[in-house]
Amino acid sequence: MTAAAIPPRLRALARAVERAIEALPGVTRAVMWGSRNFKVGKKLFVCLLVSPKGILLEFKLPEDEARAAVLAGKAEPHSFRNLAASGWVKVLLRSRKDLPRIVRWVRTSRELY
Repeated sequence: MTAAAIPPRLRALARAVERAIEALPGVTRAVMWGSRNFKVGKKLFVCLLVSPKGILLEFKLPEDEARAAVLAGKAEPHSFRNLAASGWVKVLLRSRKDLPRIVRWVRTSRELY
């Protein structure tokens, strides 16, 4: 998908998310599987994919927090069962108003590594 297919507001929102992730200690960027990924050391901790529908983020939360996010309708379990069972969730970010929650969750995820 070309960058032109992504609405400018989503490109700007994706940049804001990336800046927040990259500001965390020990985080590096890696491009894998056609998406932007972020690692701590050799461990993958956030996958980010930008599409015209929004910004899909996948990351791990503590299991109780992941369960609460899913039950509240704020996240979905990861599509890989073994990852979902360990607290990995996926979130579709569409609006800047949800950015503080996402950044908070990504910080929590970083603390797990």
